[in-house]
Amino acid sequence: MDALQEQVSILRSPHLAGVEFVDIRNSRRCWALFHETFDVCACRRADFDWVYRFRQHTMNGAGVGFAEPGEMHRNTAVRGPKDVQLVMLSPELVGDAREGLGLSGPLHFRRALADDPVLHRAILLLGGHLAAGAPALVLQSALAELVPLILAHGENAPPDFHRVPPGAGIRRAVDYLHAHFSESVSLDDLAQVAGVSRYGFAHAFRRATGLPPHRYQLAVRVGRARTLLGCGMRSTDVALAVGFTDQSHLIRHFQRAVGVTPARYAH
Repeated sequence: MDALQEQVSILRSPHLAGVEFVDIRNSRRCWALFHETFDVCACRRADFDWVYRFRQHTMNGAGVGFAEPGEMHRNTAVRGPKDVQLVMLSPELVGDAREGLGLSGPLHFRRALADDPVLHRAILLLGGHLAAGAPALVLQSALAELVPLILAHGENAPPDFHRVPPGAGIRRAVDYLHAHFSESVSLDDLAQVAGVSRYGFAHAFRRATGLPPHRYQLAVRVGRARTLLGCGMRSTDVALAVGFTDQSHLIRHFQRAVGVTPARYAH
């Protein structure tokens, strides 16, 4: 395989329930992902911008990025190939870990980006163990070391959500898309929910989220498809459940967003 070609590997283990690991090499694409899990990304080589929590951020070099369920991020500029490793933790696993550590309330990440070499190394270590097919004790020990480092970057959910968009109308439209992601939604529907004209709405939505409304909806559909595929649902049923017209429609958008086909993802 060409060393410069994008490579995406999905790593799982029966010994780590609620954990998925994604290893991305030599990627130049502008990713747009809707998160249904608590996701922490260790960047080893990166120079890109992204919109997250309705703000622009920049990653340059090595660092750690954070996202939580219900959030969207989208790259707006990629200035070179990037190598990243992403650990995805189910809300159930995070809830159990917080309870086991004596923490109360839901987790909220304080920031989108941090310089934490210890956490960075712990993510790469878990990925290396998964790639090597390490035994249960090694994997579970690595996860047990990693999770508290992740939780140290969190806090209980803030009183009124730190991800405040430029206007309450856009927030309502985003919530509406989340609630109706599998349905046929028109721009007029969203503009009416936001309380603005459709012409002004389209520009304001893209400025706030980094995506036009139809691509935002596609990203939410793909995010839900990942969850359903991970639960063992057949791709033909997943396609209809998340709002795609058929399996081929799902395959096309899933591969574009995730980097692998639904069949390879579910394997």
